[in-house]
Amino acid sequence: MAGSIKYFIFYAIINLSLTWNKGACDDSILGLKEEIGSLLQELKKSNDFVNVMNKQLGALSRQVMLQQLFIEERIRSEGQSGIKQIRNRAGGTKSYYSNSHVGRRSLAAIHDHSNSIRTVGMGELIAVLNGVEFRTRHNDYRLYMPSRTSRGYHVTEEIPFPDVPPEVTSRSNVTEQVEEMVQWFKAWKSGKYEKRDYRKYFKPVLCYLEGTWTRSTRNIDEPFKSDRHFVDASSWFDLQEKIRFTSYTGRKDNLENFAYLPTTIMETVNETTAVFAQWNYRILCHPLKTYIHWNRLRMVDDLGSRLVSHHTYEEQIKTRGARFQVNPRNTYKWKDQRYYFNFLDRLMSEIPGKDNYPVNLTDDAFDQRAYTMNPQKKGQVLNAGYYHRWYKVLEKGAMGVQNRHRGFSDPNLFMARTTQEKVAGLTITRIHARKKKARQCEDYSQKWSYAIPLEIIYLTPLNKWNPYNLTYKGIAESDLGKTVNANGRNGGVRKEKAFNGTNSKQYYITPEEFFSGTENQKDAADTTRASVGVLDPTGKVRHVRASGTRIFLPNIPGVGILRQRYPIFPIHAEGSTVWKELEATQDFLMQSNTHARLFREKLATGEAGKSTPEKNTDTIFWTGSSRRPEIVPNHVHEVTLTTDDIALLKSGKTVSKTTSTTEGHQHEMMIGWNKERNWLSGKLTKKNHKDFFGAFSATMNLGTLALLCATMLASSTASLINYAYDDPVADIAALRQEIAALTDDLKQSKEESKKVNTRLGALTRQMMLQQLFVEERLRSEGQSGVKQTRNGVGGTKSYQHNSHVGKRIVAIHDHSNNIRTVGMGEFIGVLNGVEFRTRHNDYRLYMPSGNTSEYHKTEDIPFPDIPPAVASKGSVTEQVKEMVEWFKAWKNEDHSVRDYRKYFRPVLCYLEGTWTKNSKNIDEPFESDRHFVDASSWFDLQEKIRFTSYTGRKDNLENFAYLPTTIMETVNETTAVFAQWNYRIVCHPLKDYLPVNRLRIVDDLASRLTWKRTVEEQLKTRAARFQVNPRDSNVWRESMGRFGFLDKLMSEIPGKDNYPANVVDGALGQEAYSMDPEKDGQKLNAGYYHRWYKVMEKGAMGVQTRHRGFSDPNLFVAMTKQPTVAGVKLNVCKGKGKKKKCTKYEQKVSYAIPLEIIYLTPLNKWNPHNLTYKGDQKSVDGKTVTANGRNGGKTKTKAYDGVNSRIYYITPNEFFAGTETHVDAADTTKGSVGVLDPTKEVRMVRASGTRIFLPNIPGVGILRQRYPIMPIHVEGSTAWKEIQAVGDFLMESNTHARLFREKLSGENGGSTDGGPTPTPEVNADINLRTGDSQIKPTVVARHHHEVLLGKDNVTMVKSGGNVTMVTSENNGHQHTVTIKWHKKRGFYIALCASTPQITRAFANKCRDRHPAILTVVTNE
Repeated sequence: MAGSIKYFIFYAIINLSLTWNKGACDDSILGLKEEIGSLLQELKKSNDFVNVMNKQLGALSRQVMLQQLFIEERIRSEGQSGIKQIRNRAGGTKSYYSNSHVGRRSLAAIHDHSNSIRTVGMGELIAVLNGVEFRTRHNDYRLYMPSRTSRGYHVTEEIPFPDVPPEVTSRSNVTEQVEEMVQWFKAWKSGKYEKRDYRKYFKPVLCYLEGTWTRSTRNIDEPFKSDRHFVDASSWFDLQEKIRFTSYTGRKDNLENFAYLPTTIMETVNETTAVFAQWNYRILCHPLKTYIHWNRLRMVDDLGSRLVSHHTYEEQIKTRGARFQVNPRNTYKWKDQRYYFNFLDRLMSEIPGKDNYPVNLTDDAFDQRAYTMNPQKKGQVLNAGYYHRWYKVLEKGAMGVQNRHRGFSDPNLFMARTTQEKVAGLTITRIHARKKKARQCEDYSQKWSYAIPLEIIYLTPLNKWNPYNLTYKGIAESDLGKTVNANGRNGGVRKEKAFNGTNSKQYYITPEEFFSGTENQKDAADTTRASVGVLDPTGKVRHVRASGTRIFLPNIPGVGILRQRYPIFPIHAEGSTVWKELEATQDFLMQSNTHARLFREKLATGEAGKSTPEKNTDTIFWTGSSRRPEIVPNHVHEVTLTTDDIALLKSGKTVSKTTSTTEGHQHEMMIGWNKERNWLSGKLTKKNHKDFFGAFSATMNLGTLALLCATMLASSTASLINYAYDDPVADIAALRQEIAALTDDLKQSKEESKKVNTRLGALTRQMMLQQLFVEERLRSEGQSGVKQTRNGVGGTKSYQHNSHVGKRIVAIHDHSNNIRTVGMGEFIGVLNGVEFRTRHNDYRLYMPSGNTSEYHKTEDIPFPDIPPAVASKGSVTEQVKEMVEWFKAWKNEDHSVRDYRKYFRPVLCYLEGTWTKNSKNIDEPFESDRHFVDASSWFDLQEKIRFTSYTGRKDNLENFAYLPTTIMETVNETTAVFAQWNYRIVCHPLKDYLPVNRLRIVDDLASRLTWKRTVEEQLKTRAARFQVNPRDSNVWRESMGRFGFLDKLMSEIPGKDNYPANVVDGALGQEAYSMDPEKDGQKLNAGYYHRWYKVMEKGAMGVQTRHRGFSDPNLFVAMTKQPTVAGVKLNVCKGKGKKKKCTKYEQKVSYAIPLEIIYLTPLNKWNPHNLTYKGDQKSVDGKTVTANGRNGGKTKTKAYDGVNSRIYYITPNEFFAGTETHVDAADTTKGSVGVLDPTKEVRMVRASGTRIFLPNIPGVGILRQRYPIMPIHVEGSTAWKEIQAVGDFLMESNTHARLFREKLSGENGGSTDGGPTPTPEVNADINLRTGDSQIKPTVVARHHHEVLLGKDNVTMVKSGGNVTMVTSENNGHQHTVTIKWHKKRGFYIALCASTPQITRAFANKCRDRHPAILTVVTNE
């Protein structure tokens, strides 16, 4: 800094002067030395102060960067990349009357500018790409594509228009050309290309929205070209100020040329200087390589939009409000299914990123090269420079699969890598450990852009067809282009008014007779006129129509109205758990016959075939076309009449109405009814022009805060000093003058430093309040709970993507080969408004310490004892027989003969989180066999999360966690004190036995509908979630309440002080008392988890009871005294003047939610073969279990030599029948393995750790061991509560029949016996499983595969055909099998690609000899 440089220069000059003539000036120099020494100390202090402020500024900059990450991570977890909102232009009595992504008239504000040669009409919209939310200007993009020859940044070229069929141009006159062209459009509509192969001349174009972070500069970088629109600002700062002003005032720019494009801090240099990045976007198009028929597109049913306009599904397709999706399979046949790489992926993979079409880039991050998932390019390295969302790696990850998705939970995140200098990238350092304890570091630097598909536009021969040979004069703004409408030419019918040729904005070349009628569904934003006059080269006026891009082409005689634009963009909200449950509820409602089997009750319908008419349907009427084109182009207006209006008119009265706006004006009309002609007549009262200003909002980006800090430090204290050396007296005098000047500078510097310090403190405090703002919003929008798991699959329905549940709830799986490990993958959680993402959890059965308050001290949970009645039996067979009876008693909950409650012990496992005092070193939250937080410091971890979120990669072992940082307080109102969030999963053995009948399944409709399961079927799957009865009873009753049974269970669990905890809560002068009825009147031990408490004094609402969360029903809190935990202080003062009394409070707390209840059984200890347990698998003794290639085979040389912590197989094989149930790729449990007993005999045994479901026990069945009971974050939102109410109305319509506003209709096949007639799902998807491999386990471990047959394939196979499919991956491989059907034996493998020589029908197939018969998998 300036102070430091000056200090060293000044010190050097003083020494030179003193050395030059020391003897002559002793006295003067002595005094001077003292002044200099004092001054230098002050300068050093000033310099030290600047250094401290530098560090504070760096910390502040970094915290701004992390707060931006916090916001982006939250947006990612609450939705997907997609369109979010358009400008609102109307209100209504129903919330869905207001615009969302769709308005009453159009989707994403699309409209027509077909008078322009290349312009596609689209208004403003709010969108999200990879967690970045932004608002566009009015778009009106052009049909441009990336360059095919150059890699230059944003170099584009025009998309070629399709040629005109020679069969048309060869006709001798315009009339014949029109007739022939009609036939080509008729062929396009019908899809029949045998006579006229329209596919050559009707070309689909895929347009997409692309965004990226760019290196920040002052100047605006215009995102893409538009005829009328641009970003109207002189700089990015100017643009941000305009957005702030319009958001604050509720005004809007008339031409909609303001865009909200956020700024962020991309990195910090030397941990002090912030490097900013600017978000920008563009809309481009790509001509698809192959023709795709519009029957590959299906309309998405947006009920809100349909209900506003009262359109049926078929009617909605014919409107501008229709949105479509691409068939995952390239076929006209549709079926709702989950998928990986599909047809849309193939289309998007044709589109390059910022490096344009010549790009060829690989993605080798984390030493895992990315390979394509395109089946047509199997085994090829992925060209990451083209847009994709799926890829795969060669090494399996923590969940046992190789497939990867770019988004953690974002199914529509398409990404492309780039090398453009303009794009801002991220760099991460990965540390590789070596055996010799040396470390090798490797940097990964990557730059990416993101995209979503917007719409498919079919370009037609009309773009080029010019039978009148009208002259095209280029760009409208060029000198030649201006002659088109020079001298007042407006496209009129007379020569002096007709356009003199055409240009880019007056592109009318289609003969008028090709169309009949006016433009369709005219919108105020449209600029297309109907028929205009254009002079041909001979000077004759030709009546022509617009030839640019439309949403709907006008009616073509003999063909009809055809759609040209098909919007296919995803919606941001579709990625939320709320929307998924909503869409499932919608499908239950709209297809109640199809899904009748899945209802909890039959629908309470009214009489069949009768429905209550909708009373308040609005009707839209059109005026006739205007007739003075020489004054105003021909146009029409719309008038909306309500049912009441029409009733008044038919009674003979008139109604005054205002028309829609067209051609820049509207009319007020008196409307009457003509009884004889049965039509409406209108009389113009006056012309009226109106401007509308809409209110909208934007979020100020936190990154601008650090800019203010940087400018405050840009000051210097003095200039350099020039000295003369020939006169020592003069030198000393000069030095004294400099000292005086420096003293003044130093004084000013101190004053300026104080000001800067104050400003920095204010900014620090504001950042702390910004974090509070975000947390408060999270608290108000949901509750503490699990939010999202990693997405691993796509689907045609939003609910087929993972939310908190996919194939299994929160990614639970089995590691029952481990003695204490409980399998659970990554998930996003929220605790008291703090959102975080875990690593892969796989937690152990540990509990807090029972005898010490040491921070995070834990101990093993004791395993249940073995019933003496079992252990006393003489032989293993007898023990097995007796043990079966104990499990039967547990299943039946019959403890009259065998009191199983002593030996089947429930354990409550919970998720705990808190703010800890910030330190550099990682504090590993809890122990796991395979997983840990893979980072050298918190800073390193945060950089890895930023890198993986930015690049769409993931750590193969899922060892990265997003754990936020916050400012907890400020010291002296200047220095920030940071805190680091951390979490852990621990368990607690419940004091009393918890009967299983106290647990009830929660009906997650989205999960059930995905897999077509009834509630009873869902109960038997890994996807089931449960809740605890609020009363300790086997009788369930829906009710509201306070302290319940779950509160009692959680109150047994201590916070961070472990079981010795004893903390009272006397905050705000009100001591907290327990609400446990068994502890009435006792002070609350706040060191244990609780959510309810009470105080002695009634509050403002007249009650004494209190809840820890303002609106969070599942916030369990425990106080702690741990020094490691970061607390919050509060100073409360009461009274005034001398009576004022202040009390200081400081509290430290942790938060928790219940995760699951696990029933430990005697199997954890039961060891009838007396197999030797050799402890930890990493110990010397533990390693002998697998020494010399032992793998659990049946021979003495291959059997395990005893067991250890990760190879824990002690249960006799005969206790179970069959294989492991519901097997998952993440499971590590083998079936039956061989283990040597102490006599060196091989004993065949099964795993004895914790499972979700125990394998089938003969005479007992399959029993569940793990019961997930975690709350879900969105359940606390108002939207979810309303959805759940609607779901209960629908699922229990008989129970709630009295509450309906109307009876449910039984129309279209509905029954009158209290419910819909079930439509049998004849062609339902079927999941088939192979038998276990029969090859020796010493060669390949026992395993099976699964294959999913779609309903079309099922029909084909059962009708005598066959189908070839690829099985699921297991044991590191897959099989390609041909499946047939046998009337008696069912589905079977007729042929396997690895053993083509085996053709006998029911012989074992494939190289590892799987039985040919396939089993239908149910309830999975």
